[in-house]
Amino acid sequence: MYLCPYLRTALMLACERSNIQAAEVLITRGADVALQDNRGFDAQHYAKQSMDESLCRLLQATLDKRKNERGTGQDNQHVVKGHHHSRGKEDEMVNIWKKRYEEEHKRGLWLQGDLMRKTHEIEGLLEENRSEKRRMREMVEKLKDLLDGPTEEQDPTEDDFQTTDIFLSISRAVEQIKAIREQKLKPHELQEEKLKTLEAKRVQEGHQEAMRHLQDEVVAAKEREGVAQKRVAELEGHLENMRLVLSQFETRKRIDSTVVEDLQEQINELTREREELLERLEKQQENLNKSKNEELNDGQNTLHANVRVLKEFLNSLKSDCIRVQTKAVDMYGRESLTGFVPVGVLEQSAESWKKISSAIETHLVNHVPSQSNLLVNGSFSEKADAAPRQSLPEVEVSVPVSACGNINHLTREASEKNIETQKSIDALSQKVLDHEAMLESLKLTNDRLLSQVMMANQEKQNLEEGLLTLQDRLQAEFVIRQDIEKKYKELGQQNLHLSDELLGEQEKVTRFRERLESVQSEMVMLRDSFPPEIVKEGSPKALEMFSSDVLEELYWNVGTLVRKYNEVENQKTMWQKEVQKLLDNQALSVPLTEHNNTLNEMKSKLETQRKEAEELKQRLSQAMGSVVELKGQLDSQSINFITKEEHERRIFTLEREVTTLREENEACKVALEGKCEEAIVLKQLLEQEVEERQAINSRETHELQEKERVKQSLETQVQTLHEEVQLLSGKHNESSKEASNFRDTVALEREKVRNLEDRIIQLEEEAEELWGKSQDYQDENALLTDKCNSLQQISLEKEKKVADLLAALESLTKEMAEQHKRSETLALQLKESNKQHQEIVSIYRAHLLNAAQVRESHGQ
Repeated sequence: MYLCPYLRTALMLACERSNIQAAEVLITRGADVALQDNRGFDAQHYAKQSMDESLCRLLQATLDKRKNERGTGQDNQHVVKGHHHSRGKEDEMVNIWKKRYEEEHKRGLWLQGDLMRKTHEIEGLLEENRSEKRRMREMVEKLKDLLDGPTEEQDPTEDDFQTTDIFLSISRAVEQIKAIREQKLKPHELQEEKLKTLEAKRVQEGHQEAMRHLQDEVVAAKEREGVAQKRVAELEGHLENMRLVLSQFETRKRIDSTVVEDLQEQINELTREREELLERLEKQQENLNKSKNEELNDGQNTLHANVRVLKEFLNSLKSDCIRVQTKAVDMYGRESLTGFVPVGVLEQSAESWKKISSAIETHLVNHVPSQSNLLVNGSFSEKADAAPRQSLPEVEVSVPVSACGNINHLTREASEKNIETQKSIDALSQKVLDHEAMLESLKLTNDRLLSQVMMANQEKQNLEEGLLTLQDRLQAEFVIRQDIEKKYKELGQQNLHLSDELLGEQEKVTRFRERLESVQSEMVMLRDSFPPEIVKEGSPKALEMFSSDVLEELYWNVGTLVRKYNEVENQKTMWQKEVQKLLDNQALSVPLTEHNNTLNEMKSKLETQRKEAEELKQRLSQAMGSVVELKGQLDSQSINFITKEEHERRIFTLEREVTTLREENEACKVALEGKCEEAIVLKQLLEQEVEERQAINSRETHELQEKERVKQSLETQVQTLHEEVQLLSGKHNESSKEASNFRDTVALEREKVRNLEDRIIQLEEEAEELWGKSQDYQDENALLTDKCNSLQQISLEKEKKVADLLAALESLTKEMAEQHKRSETLALQLKESNKQHQEIVSIYRAHLLNAAQVRESHGQ
C-alpha cells in the first residue's frame, strides 16, 4: 500500500461515477484496486460512496483473487480478516438500506400501477359511456327522422352528445303519440322536462369538471408524494451515513480512551514501583547508615581498647626486654666467670613468657569480633589495618606470620565486596533517576493525549450540534410531509367521493342499458304481436307491392290503430253519459243486493275495458319502438311488404271486432236498462266520485305548487352549484399557488441538501483527519507500550540484580561463618601451641633445675 502520486486513478473515477463497464475493462487490463489517493481513499471507498452493489462486489472479488494469488503471511491474513469483517458489516448495512429502498420503490411503482389501472378503468368506462351515448344518439336521430322527417345532417359535438337528449327524444315521441291521440300538449310538462334536462346537464358537466380537476390534483399530489418520498429516503440515507460516522468516531474515541486509561494504569503502576523502589532504597540507606555508625562506634571502641592493651603490652615487653637484656648481660658476665645461672632469672623469664602468652591470648580474643566488624565495612577495616601497622611496628615480630596473613586476606576481600556493593547502589540510584525521567516524559505524553481527547470531545460536540440542526430540519420536513399527507388524504377522500358518484353514474348507465334492452325486447314483442293483417312475414312471391314509401304505410297503420282507439274511447264516454242519464231518470225500485251485483258487474266490465285500453296504449308504445327497428331493418335489407288488399282485409277484420265490441256494449246497455233500480245508488256514488275528483283537483293544484317550489329550490341549488364551482376554482388557484410554493420549498430543500452534502464531505474529511490522528495516537500508544515493556524488563533486571545482591550477601554471611570457624580452629591451634609451649617450658625448667642441681652438686 502506497500513496498514488496522482490525485485519482481512472479506476477511482469510474467507481465514483458508477461506470461498471469501464471498471471491468480497467481491472482486466491490470488496474490496481488497492491504490490510494493523497487523501487515503481507494477505489472500493468510491464504489461504496456511489452505492453500487455490483461494483462493490466486483472490486471485492478482484481484491480476494489477488490476495489469494499473492499468498501473504498470517499477519496480513489477520488484517484482511479484519477488513473483511468491517466490509461485511458495511455490505450488510448497504444491503439493508438497499432492500428498504427497493421496497419503497416497489411500493411507489405499485401505487403508480394501481393509479394507472384505475385511470385505464375510468377511461374504459368513459369510452363505454361515450359509445352508449353514440348508440343512443343514433337511435334518437332515427326516432327524430321517423317522427319529424329527414333533417339536415349536423356534425356531432360533445355538448349535444348527452344522455338527456335521448330521454328528450323518447319523451317527444311519446308526446307526439299523445298529441295524435289527444291533439293537445301540456306546456308545464315540457318546461319541467327542459328544466330536468338542464339540471342534469349542469350536474353532469360539474361532475366531469370536478373529476378532471381532482384527477389533475391527484396526479400532482402523487408526483409530489413521490418526490417527497425520494427526498425522505435521501435524507434518511444521509442521516444513516452521519450516524455511522458518529458511531465510528465514538468507537475510535472509546478505543483512545481505553488506551489512555491503560497508559494511566501503567503510569500509576510505574509510579508505585518507583515509590516502592525509593522506599527500599531509603530503607537500605538507613540500614547501611545505621550499620556504618554502629560499626564505626564498635570499631573505635575496640581500637581504643586494643591500642591500650597493646601499648601496655609493648611497655611491659620493653621493660621486660630491657631488664632481660641487663640481666642477661649480667648473667653472661657471671656465667662467663662462673658458668652459673641464678634461679630468679629463670623465674623471671618464665613469668615473662607467661605474660606474653596471656597477652597474645587476650589479643586474639579481642581480635575475633573486631575481625567480624571489619568484614562488614571495608573502609573501617583499612583504618583498623593501618592503625596497628603505624602504632605497632615492633609487635609484628612477636605475632605469628600466618595469623597476620589471614587477617590481611580477609580485610582485602571485605573491602572488595564493599566496593562492589557501593557500585551496585550507585547503579540502582542511576536507574531510579532514569525511571523518574521516563515517568516525566510519560506524564508529558499523557497531558498531550488528554489535550487531544479534549479537542476530540469538542469536535464531537460540534458534530452533535450539526446533527441536532439536521434533526430539526428533518422535523420541519416531516411536518411539511404530514401536511402533504393530510392534503393527499383529503384528495383521496374527494377521489373516493367522486368514484362513488362515478359508480352512481355507472349504475344509471346500467339502468339506461337495461331500459334500452327492455325497450328492444318490447319492440321485438310488438313486432311479433303486430297484427298479421298489417305485417306479412316471408311473402317474397307476392306480385303486388306497395308503391308508396314504407314509412308512410307504417304511419298509416299506426294512424288507423290510433283512430280506432279514439273511436272506442268516444263510444265509452257516450255509454257513460247514457248510463248517467238513465241513472238520473230511473227511480229507486231495485233492491240493494241486485243493485250491488249490477254495480260490481259494471265495474268489472269497466276494468276489462280499461285493461284493454292500457294494452292498446302499450301496443302503441311498442309500435313506436318497432318503427325504429323496422326502419333499421328496411335500411339493412329489403323486406317484402303486404298488399293493399290484405291490408283492407285486416282492417275489415278489425272493424268486425269493433262491431262485436259494440254488440257487447249494447248488451251491457240492455242490462243497465234492466237494472234501473241501482241508478240512484250509482248517482250517489257518482256524487261521491265528483267530490273525490274535486279533492284530487285540489291535490293536483297543491302538487303544482309543490312543483313550483321544487323548481325554485332547484334554481337555488343551481346557484349554489355555481358558487361551489367558483369556490372550487378558487381552491384550484390556491392549490396551484401551493404547488408553486411547494416547488420553491423543494428548490430550497435541494439547496439545503447540497449544503448538507458539502457539510458531509467536510465531516468525512474531518473524520479522515481524526482517523489519521487516531493512527498517530495508536503509534504513540505502541511506543509507550514498548517503553513500558522496556521499563518492566529493566525493573525485572533490577529485581534480579537485587536478588543476586541478596545471594551475594548470603554468600558473604556464609564466608563470614567459615572465617569464624577458621578463627575458632586457629584459636584451638593456639591453645594447643600454648600447651606445647608450656610443656616445653616445663621441660626446659626441669632441665634447667636438673642442670642447676647438677651444677650445685658439682660446686659442692
